[in-house]
Amino acid sequence: MAEAVSARLEPRPRAAPRAPVPRPLRPWLREGRTLAQWLDSLEDEPPPGEDMLPMNAPHAAAMRHTADVLELRYRGRRAEVGFDLPVVFRLPDERGRLVPGRLSPDVFVALGVERDERRTEYDATVLPPPDFVLEVLSKSTWRRDEGPKLDAYALLGARECFLFDATGRRAAPALRGFALSPAGARPLPEARLADGSRGVPSEVLGLVAHVSARPAPSRGDDQGPVLTLRWRDLETGEDLRTHAEEALARAAAEDGRKLAEQQRDRAEDARAAAERERDAMELRNRELEALVRRLRGGQ
Repeated sequence: MAEAVSARLEPRPRAAPRAPVPRPLRPWLREGRTLAQWLDSLEDEPPPGEDMLPMNAPHAAAMRHTADVLELRYRGRRAEVGFDLPVVFRLPDERGRLVPGRLSPDVFVALGVERDERRTEYDATVLPPPDFVLEVLSKSTWRRDEGPKLDAYALLGARECFLFDATGRRAAPALRGFALSPAGARPLPEARLADGSRGVPSEVLGLVAHVSARPAPSRGDDQGPVLTLRWRDLETGEDLRTHAEEALARAAAEDGRKLAEQQRDRAEDARAAAERERDAMELRNRELEALVRRLRGGQ
């Protein structure tokens, strides 16, 4: 007689959960636009005159400061430091068609690229994409900078994007960093510096960005403190300098060298005068001794 087979099935071993597969970043579809329409919306011109800021305004000062320190850091090395230099590129849409785009980061760094001061735009269709991007938030652009532009830089292939609110009124905290990938933007953690302040490390640049504040000039209105974006080299523990700060440091060093030389010259003059005085006293003593001997010999 054949053995009876139990109708109860043994439970199958549960398969290990699969890691979620990152979905391709296609933010234009969420907004019901084509890729071309979405890219065009990122570079809309602000109202006339709204972003025409004087070079001493917080927004322009933050741009220039970072551009200056990074230009000095990468001087003599293969790196393009772009200051308000447009980046042109092409991105594939959901059907794989390449769509041209254009972005104007406030500052960017493309490592391993020969610098060319004649560039009027950075062509990322033939050159590597920027590795690092800084956007300084302004009244007309801050919503795009911290939203769709982050997605655009991630799609472009940038590795990091830092956002800085030079006024301290549009974002909290005023400084944020993001690691970018084809899946989107991931916030970078803060780190505590040796002096107790906090900053955001940039793995791409090998620097830590931090914010210093000083009281605003008295103008009869409540503008709050003036925020400055600084970049610190962890190997030296010092903040990087701008061209102007380097010039001031060189001038101070030259003044110090001249002062030290003057002090050495004065010390040398004093030693020489003391030697001359000593020699004169020895000569007078010898003359007196000779006079005493002659007087004694004449008695």
